[in-house]
Amino acid sequence: MRLENSYENIKLHSMPDGLLRPGSLELTLQLIKHAKLKPGARVLDVGCGLGCSVAYLSSLGYRATGIDKSVALVERGRELCPNIRLIAANAEDMPFEDETFDALLFECSLSLMDMDAVLTETLCLLRPGGKLLISDVFCQSAEEFGDLLRIYGFEVTLFSDKSVVLDEFIAQVIMSTGSVDSLFDCEQWAEAKKVNPRYCLVVARKKELLIREDNTD
Repeated sequence: MRLENSYENIKLHSMPDGLLRPGSLELTLQLIKHAKLKPGARVLDVGCGLGCSVAYLSSLGYRATGIDKSVALVERGRELCPNIRLIAANAEDMPFEDETFDALLFECSLSLMDMDAVLTETLCLLRPGGKLLISDVFCQSAEEFGDLLRIYGFEVTLFSDKSVVLDEFIAQVIMSTGSVDSLFDCEQWAEAKKVNPRYCLVVARKKELLIREDNTD
């Protein structure tokens, strides 16, 4: 099957835990703990890749589902772990009913998507008070990103700089594949370094709408 993106590169599957992102499952656990999700909560991993986080969350007692636009990654993930639920779908138009999930998880994926469409879709899929969980590269400050999420109906409860894991991840990619070219071409990597990106964890809560009835009597 033809590779649709660099994450399908088989060389990258030799990364620790088979994860193609900084921080491995430790950052996943930090997000879950801060969000205070109860066992049994419904969690959707958006851009799930092979489904490693879906399998991990399932082992912790969460009802986890993963979606990814790459059919190749979803099919391979199902082969590796047939007991987890993985779906091939686009994040801009996810095949679920409104208010289905307690949390949506984006690990190194939101920055690669149409943020306007995806955050709008995320707000619809989350139950009132549900959590948006992000582990990703950021160029914005905590204040700037918080202002952005407020536009979409979210309130940030955590913005934590974890940039050290980005440096470690790049080193791991080089050790596993010989260069960063398996993730970025030379021009992409040169441009990325110019903006001095940071790697951060973000947890945001879907605001609950207050419905007030005006008494006109």
